Amino acid sequence: MNYRQVDLANFTLSYQDIGKGDAIVLLHGFCGSHAYWDRIIPLLSEENRVIIPDLPGSGCSAFSKGNYEVEYMADILNELLSYLEIEKITLCGHSLAGYITLAFAEKYEERLRGFSLIHSTAEPEIEGLKVELDASIELVGTFDGNKMIDQLIPEIIATENLETYHVDVEEA
Repeated sequence: MNYRQVDLANFTLSYQDIGKGDAIVLLHGFCGSHAYWDRIIPLLSEENRVIIPDLPGSGCSAFSKGNYEVEYMADILNELLSYLEIEKITLCGHSLAGYITLAFAEKYEERLRGFSLIHSTAEPEIEGLKVELDASIELVGTFDGNKMIDQLIPEIIATENLETYHVDVEEA
């Protein structure tokens, strides 16, 4: 499906660019990929240009040791938009990507037509959430991604949805 790669900020970023019209950018959450959006892309791309990057270290994008702060991710997104010659976007950030969306809104407000936070918040981190994120970061540091994903899935997908959409969960 129209999958491309570009070198930005000394980093290879993979992305999809589908449709024509006003640009919508879809950012996946932690441990996700472009696949999060597979069901909605056909609907959105009927009348819009939809850009779906795999964030650094996710999906088909390169993983490298270095800066993974949300402000840096916002800078990478800004570089991608410049490369694609897109001036204004509607930005949708899921979960952790909601923080990237907010960082992008602060740094590059002039590029935004609007934005949406999906299963995310503009509120500061809750202390319990910070402990969970720190534990996830520790698992990532051990490169035991499967164990981390096994722990994460029951927290983000309701049990009845795990049963109903088990094929989609396995593919993502």
